[in-house]
Amino acid sequence: MNATVYGEHAERGAPLLRIAASFFIALALEFAPWGEWLFRHKPAFPALALVFWSIYRPRTVGYAAAVLVGVATDLAAQTPLGFNALAYCVMLFFAGHLRGRFALLGAAGQAAHVLFILATAQMTLYVLGIFDEGLPQLTWRRFTPSLSGAALWLALPLLLNYWRGARPQP
Repeated sequence: MNATVYGEHAERGAPLLRIAASFFIALALEFAPWGEWLFRHKPAFPALALVFWSIYRPRTVGYAAAVLVGVATDLAAQTPLGFNALAYCVMLFFAGHLRGRFALLGAAGQAAHVLFILATAQMTLYVLGIFDEGLPQLTWRRFTPSLSGAALWLALPLLLNYWRGARPQP
């Protein structure tokens, strides 16, 4: 197995302050004043941070973090309380089951798995939206945040691994 995922680097790196700072930055990016088009198509930054930390620090970041970040997202976006929290918990369920594969995959394979994980959160929000506002239209545009998040995943592990102090293996 890759030492940067499960080995000693994963256990020594990323103190809680760095993890909390990454969630704060992700929430700030989520609600930054983007343009109308970019706001609808940007990745879900808190979801990406949750997926990353749940894969690389599963004992530290779990369902409690998903609920806290989800409720913060709900409050900031003025969506019904708990919608994003539930979607993030469903997302972490799948991330937990796919975590073992990440060490064996290259960047493109990881991005494909992240696309699936983020799409499950989008589908959860769609199903919850049925109960809140009726049957919303399901188009491919609903999944553009998942697509852009998977594209961003290609660079995100390099940045966050550097942030958490893990060095690439030769």
